[in-house]
Amino acid sequence: GAQFLPAYLGALLVLAAVTGLYLRRRRPAWEPRAFAGFFLAFFLFYAPAATLYALWILFVCFSLGRLLLSRLAEDTLEQWTLYPAAGLGLLSALLFVLGLAGLYYKLVILILLAAATVAFRRNGPRLWDLWRRAERAYAASASAPLCGLCLVFVFVSTLTSAMVALSPEIAFDPVSFHFVYSRQWALGHGLAANPRFPYSYFPQNVEILYTLSFLLDGQALAKVLNYAFFPLAALSLVLLGRCWVSTAGGLVGAALFVTTPFISWTGSVAKNDLALALYLLLALHAVLRWIEGQRFGWLAAATLFLGFGFGGKHVAVLGAVPLGALVLGHWRGSRLGPR
Repeated sequence: GAQFLPAYLGALLVLAAVTGLYLRRRRPAWEPRAFAGFFLAFFLFYAPAATLYALWILFVCFSLGRLLLSRLAEDTLEQWTLYPAAGLGLLSALLFVLGLAGLYYKLVILILLAAATVAFRRNGPRLWDLWRRAERAYAASASAPLCGLCLVFVFVSTLTSAMVALSPEIAFDPVSFHFVYSRQWALGHGLAANPRFPYSYFPQNVEILYTLSFLLDGQALAKVLNYAFFPLAALSLVLLGRCWVSTAGGLVGAALFVTTPFISWTGSVAKNDLALALYLLLALHAVLRWIEGQRFGWLAAATLFLGFGFGGKHVAVLGAVPLGALVLGHWRGSRLGPR
């Protein structure tokens, strides 16, 4: 209505004043805990059951990813990014097998999650230690005023995207396709193609995660769990930015990524685009790490992430072609040697 524009302009003036005061008094060491604590409380207040389920699933995914990549991921940022991303992809693959067996039942899922939690219980203290190291690394690399300014915009953008993630879905693709398939598979207790629905022959890994969500808590969990791909994609950009510029440069690049309106919207609705982007970015990171250190494990990790990308969308081929060219070009150069 007519009151929106004055309210919006007033909010911008308040934000500018608060930003100036914040930059004068900011303490980078406090920012990760304050930022994470605020949004954890925000999600717990509006969707407590979905948030707790999502945290439980993400802990299992972190543990699965650590099981796969513990010999490769060396520093804190790589572990925070690669472990949960690989775990989400592996969980989708395991749930795919479970769906083929016709075992999509809530009790079965709860038993498997509980068994995984008991098996990986030692990762709880490791996660806390990893968080402490992440706080120290952030404080050492984000002291520049530009990083503080970016954080203000990231906070505002994240607040709006979190509101979308916690709201009932209205985007076309989820309402017309993704959620329809997932509900059908959850109600039928297994994966099955339906000739009335296009693409139902191809259970995408994100749709399989939605199926898990519908078995446990419904649409709210599907959206909260899908939202995890958004910060992971931003962290993957910090990894790549660190390779070419610096950690602070990677943080600024990730802030530009998070605050881009289209990307913010795509990351907060129940679509599969951010999952595809995450896996292609991590495949690129793994290829660069292979080129840097010539460790074959990184090349295998790139293949793994690329496979997870194809599990989300066939258009992953648009990223696979340049990645393959990069690998073959470096391999050919190493074979020929210096001239």
